[in-house]
Amino acid sequence: MRRHVLPLHRHVRLNSIDVHIAEQGEGPLVLLLHGFPEAWYSWRHPIDAIAAAGYRVVAPDQRGYGTTDRPDGIDQHSIFHLVGDVVALIREFGEEQAVVEQCFGAGFYQNYFQDPGVADADLGRDVAATLRLTYGAVRSPEPSLGFLGRFAEPETLPSWLTEEDLATFVYRNLDRNGELTAAWQDAPITPPSLYISGENDAVRTFYAMDDAVRAVVQNLRGVIDLTSGRR
Repeated sequence: MRRHVLPLHRHVRLNSIDVHIAEQGEGPLVLLLHGFPEAWYSWRHPIDAIAAAGYRVVAPDQRGYGTTDRPDGIDQHSIFHLVGDVVALIREFGEEQAVVEQCFGAGFYQNYFQDPGVADADLGRDVAATLRLTYGAVRSPEPSLGFLGRFAEPETLPSWLTEEDLATFVYRNLDRNGELTAAWQDAPITPPSLYISGENDAVRTFYAMDDAVRAVVQNLRGVIDLTSGRR
């Protein structure tokens, strides 16, 4: 039986900020990009398996998250900065391309984050409770307003999440991008894509992978729902 290997951790200088990365393996480059409200730690389980399959796996804390620098100013956290960091990270490893997996989230909560201070007040009031509700993903039978209003307090944490895991995720960051990417509104996504999620992933309850999605993601090679999992 193969022994589980832990990733190496270090910081690299990209676009004038220090970016924390977890890396493991040798071979073609695979980047695992976390979403909100997460960190490299979200990928702790698949990193070893992907590396064992013959890939060099890198999972960064994106800017504003974890132990990566958090520049002052909303304008330092745009989608262009995030993409620029990914491009710089690929070049840091001497590559021109990489397989990229990202779960930065869908648009269902983005409008909620547009008014400065609203989401910060709601979600930052008790960060641990916010993450417990979000990751527990128990739908409230009587949903109320706000992002957290759709969730009910879970009786227990999911089997894949320990109290230690929850403590690791307690951090904060938000950003805005709508007006910056207006020129690409409704533009098709053309790179080869594969959508993978767990059958219990709460995000899958908010939208369907239907013809409307496939019209935008024009080179979607498949949709895979993993049993007994979230992501």
